[in-house]
Amino acid sequence: MYEEIFNQIRSAANKRNLKDSTIHAYCTSVAHFLNHTAKDIDALTTDDVDIFLTEKKLSGISPETYNHYHSGIRFFYKKILKKNWDDDIPRMKRDRKLPTVLTKTEISAIL
Repeated sequence: MYEEIFNQIRSAANKRNLKDSTIHAYCTSVAHFLNHTAKDIDALTTDDVDIFLTEKKLSGISPETYNHYHSGIRFFYKKILKKNWDDDIPRMKRDRKLPTVLTKTEISAIL
């Protein structure tokens, strides 16, 4: 259905020497987005992206997965559609976990 768009994404990504895995991730992200919106390509707006990404965030996906969607759709908007990308659509911050530190007794038990 969107094969011409995916060919354009592949072509633009190959010109930038992106990895095949990145190209595949971009195409997958755009496919999910286009199937979700079910709009004509010319009718897409950044509000559609914001709604889609907000729903993804609320569904509980990881920040890394959210940022993959964000990057793929951003590439699609800027390089294929040649539309303005609204920088108000935020990326998710990754969760930072503190390292596990052993207690003195745990260290003594190991030694």
